[in-house]
Amino acid sequence: MLIGLDAGEGDDFFFAVGHLTDASAEKAETFQDKRNLTRNDMTNSFSGGYSIALFTTGCYYFSEETLTWSSDGCKLGATPLPDNDMQDKYFYEILVQTGYQFNAGTKSKVNFIISGEDDETDVRTFADDQRPIFQRGAINCFIMSVPRCLGQLNYLRIWHDNSGQGKNASWYLKHVVVKDIITGYKYEFIAERWFAVEEGDGLIDFLIPVAGKEQMTEFSHIFPNASRRSLTDNHLWLSIFTRPARSRFTRLQRLSCCLALLYLSMLTSAMWYERPLRNLVQGLSSLDLYPLSPEQVS
Repeated sequence: MLIGLDAGEGDDFFFAVGHLTDASAEKAETFQDKRNLTRNDMTNSFSGGYSIALFTTGCYYFSEETLTWSSDGCKLGATPLPDNDMQDKYFYEILVQTGYQFNAGTKSKVNFIISGEDDETDVRTFADDQRPIFQRGAINCFIMSVPRCLGQLNYLRIWHDNSGQGKNASWYLKHVVVKDIITGYKYEFIAERWFAVEEGDGLIDFLIPVAGKEQMTEFSHIFPNASRRSLTDNHLWLSIFTRPARSRFTRLQRLSCCLALLYLSMLTSAMWYERPLRNLVQGLSSLDLYPLSPEQVS
């Protein structure tokens, strides 16, 4: 049986799936206006002990330690921009990658404008109150809503206010990828520059055109990205420490594979440790390796 409760404007939207022990939906109303829910709250109206809750306010997970549903610790996933309008019907996914240079991350406020053939956005702001963003080497994902499709994207204007303290003021931006969620088409804006008053040309405001096919296939763009990906994600040993946050191959799984390889190599070495060379030669001679003539090969 499916129960749906559509709250009023500004409230949470909730739905639950399960077998009701009480035909009335009044008990389900206890789920509303609760940010942290206990397991008892989630199951007291269902005999099967299973239910699903969906909140538009953020990411929730169940903690076995505190036995509560909480939004703390949700480190992955896309973040809706704080200035999204609930009335907007068109959406874009924005991936922002910060560089790996020393002090590349920033805590300054970052704003941007995306312009297309049909329309352009107002000044929008990247922000996330649940987790830090724009850290060194990080890839941050955001969801932007707009009233209508922007059409073919032309350029991205992006800047920050240099409000970060000390080394957290400057920022090295690698690239920004904007994906039209409706059509699935991706636009890449390659920056590869410092947004800093003390680095490079001293500018913190840039207009970046959408990258063409030639720019995206340049050696200077492909080789560094492929090299970093090979070392940070594909290298089994190094990736224990440099694993990308969006990777599904966890650090524990990587460590388990490394330990398995280490122990297998130690076991193999122990099997052949101090074994006389004479026995090894005799073992090879017992394989009955006979020379083959050209006629036999043909």
